Amino acid sequence: NITKTWWQAPSGHTYTVAVRVPQGAAPSAGFPVCILLHGNGGNPQQMIGQFNDLLSCHVLLAPLGYMNSWNICSENSDGPDVEMLGELVLSLKNFTNIDTAKIRLLGISNGGALVNRMYIENNDPAIDRTCAVVSQLHDNQFRSGSFFQTQGTSTDPSQNHCGYDLAVQPSAGRRYLS
Repeated sequence: NITKTWWQAPSGHTYTVAVRVPQGAAPSAGFPVCILLHGNGGNPQQMIGQFNDLLSCHVLLAPLGYMNSWNICSENSDGPDVEMLGELVLSLKNFTNIDTAKIRLLGISNGGALVNRMYIENNDPAIDRTCAVVSQLHDNQFRSGSFFQTQGTSTDPSQNHCGYDLAVQPSAGRRYLS
């Protein structure tokens, strides 16, 4: 669990994380990991159930977003979701049964949009693959040939480009599927 505070949760919000570890001994390099991000209104258990058989050789982690949502433009949450996921990835590096070079992100709908933010905004080389399902990059995040991220956590639709106003270059070599 990771706890964060921001204007919507001044007393703190705990991102609970459901975990499923494959049975048996870990491979010599450790298990690859897939962090599953639910759509708006979804939940972690549903995500693990949906991908349990498809990703049976992966450790599956599924955090619960604030208000069952993730912080992207025009959604209910303004939570520090990118920061939380960065901390989650860092914490995985402390486990000996994890392949720290094979941490993947897979999100559906609202969760896919957060995967897009992570692809652009997080440069940790441990994240080697990202997959956004039912959410494509939008023109606030990629325009005029450049990628953009927010300078804080706010993705307020009343702001110019929803607050995606800092030009950045995503990590080279990371695989992306949408």
